[in-house]
Amino acid sequence: YNESSVEAAALCAFIQRLPILEYHMLLETFLPLSDLEARVNMAVDLITSSHKNISRDSLHFAATTFYYKLKAA
Repeated sequence: YNESSVEAAALCAFIQRLPILEYHMLLETFLPLSDLEARVNMAVDLITSSHKNISRDSLHFAATTFYYKLKAA
């Protein structure tokens, strides 16, 4: 797997905790994006589009941290 695939899969796992989109639809959304920052921003956008009361900054931190924890495992 390349780094883009790993990042996309990790963020799919992060978002799947909230029932927003199917895994394969999420992968199709994340894979074309340029880097982890773009993928995290998209994840935050997807989550906040249906969960307005969640802090974007907190979500950004959580998604980034989640990715690095998975990568380290």
